[in-house]
Order: sequence, then structure tokens, then C-alpha cells
Amino acid sequence: MNSIPAFVTNDEDVIQNIVNFNKEAQIYKQSDCSLAITRMIDNMSHYRAWYCFLDEETDQYLFGPSKYVGYKDMSAEIYNKYNYERAQLDGRKTEIALANWYERVEAGHPDHKDLFGKLNDFCASFGKAPNSLCRINVIRIEKKTSAKDEDLVNLIFKVYEGLPYDSKNALKQKILNAK
Repeated sequence: MNSIPAFVTNDEDVIQNIVNFNKEAQIYKQSDCSLAITRMIDNMSHYRAWYCFLDEETDQYLFGPSKYVGYKDMSAEIYNKYNYERAQLDGRKTEIALANWYERVEAGHPDHKDLFGKLNDFCASFGKAPNSLCRINVIRIEKKTSAKDEDLVNLIFKVYEGLPYDSKNALKQKILNAK
């Protein structure tokens, strides 16, 4: 018996799966596709957690559901086998894995309205609508430390270096106990 696919281990795996999902979705439009692809698209309105990225080649956002993009090397055939035939895929677990690189686009996010419109258009191109409880997630962009913050950290470290041994230990304990 084949084992369930492994979870993705980096954002490149996720992006590749989103690309694969979109390639297979386009095959659906050709009407000569596998049962696995048909099931994948027919259930599009049931997917609640969507992950996306901006494809720089096409300048368009590509979308994929968490249960598809959260496992390594996913395809419609593998998804069909483990989601419908064996019921072994777990979207709750994929969301935990995907949280390492993605963040939810909440109301108030500058791209919220635009991304939900794009997801709606994507689903509509297959005659579907997104689930009313759907969530969209985008790649988390790490905020870089500002030069001012970096200067402050360097100043604090210089002060720390000048402290006597007991004061350094006391400061370490305060930092470790800080919430």
C-alpha cells in the first residue's frame, strides 16, 4: 500500500503545486480530461483555504487549495487517490504546514478586495463560485529591520559589552524572562 504524500517543506514546493493545479485546471477546459481532474474542478466550490502567488511570467495571480498545495509533488491523480478513494488528506494539517510561509489576507489588507475578485474570476472561469467561507493566503513577506532599529540594537549591544559580568547576567535574565 502506498503511503500518504509528505507535506511540503518549503515555499518552492507550494508554488510548484499551485502551478500544477492551474495547469491541470486548464486541461479541464479541453473537455477531454481524467476523472481526477473533473473531480478536482467539480469540487472547487468546496475548497475553503486558497493559497496564491503572483506569477511574474504572466503577471497574474495563480490559486490553489490547501489540501492540494500542502502535499509534496501533488497532482490531480494523487489528490483523487488520497482524498476521494482513501480519505487520507487533511486540510487542517496542510494549513499548519503552509503557515510557515503564508499569511491570511484579512479584511483591511491592501490586496483583500483585489485578490477575492481574482479568485472569484478564476472560479467563475470554470462555472464555479468560491466557497462563502473561503480564505486567501499569500506568501509572507518578512519585514526587514529598519536602519534606525539596527542602529539602536547596535548601540544597546555596545552598552551591554561595557557592563560588568554580574550586570550582563542580570540583563540576560531580564531578556529571557521578558514577554
